[in-house]
Amino acid sequence: MNIANNIRYASTDEKIRNALFKLLRFKSFDGISVKDICSEADINRSSFYSHYTDINDLLIRTEQALSKDMSEILKTKDNFKLDAFEELFEFIKKNKAFYKAYLKFNAESFVERDMYKKFRVPMLNLAKDKQFYYNESELDYQLIFFGAGLKAMCARWLEKDCKETPHQMAELIHKQYANSARFFISSASENTTE
Repeated sequence: MNIANNIRYASTDEKIRNALFKLLRFKSFDGISVKDICSEADINRSSFYSHYTDINDLLIRTEQALSKDMSEILKTKDNFKLDAFEELFEFIKKNKAFYKAYLKFNAESFVERDMYKKFRVPMLNLAKDKQFYYNESELDYQLIFFGAGLKAMCARWLEKDCKETPHQMAELIHKQYANSARFFISSASENTTE
């Protein structure tokens, strides 16, 4: 493929995704067809199918692209700091129509995939320093629990049309896990003194 074709391909892909975002503002995902996407993007069906196998493929691959953007944002943040979660909720709010549809789709999202990767190593380090009482196997379950809970919180927040600010949502998570971590740390130190 030459450069002109690469540019044209990328431009068509952007039109398709923008059409999806626009349609999601006033239609449910289940009500959007390939015909709707093509009409909104001003492309023909063959152009759509040269990019995606169907609407579900479009949704999944769009989420994967957004996940890369989210991962880049989170790379610059400290793991357990309030601003990392605030940035997460701001990103979700910015892409509200998409995530509202995607989280109803019930597929794996960046919350399970990327947040798991982001928190696993710092939590293991805390465990090794005896500041957190999970062993490696237990930590895997804790992080899966955390990811599922965070995904459910995001879905609920979107259902409520992002009534709380991203900062309030970040504080809620930070409060929950900060309290848990203090409890785990104090429990671990009590157990070593007995």
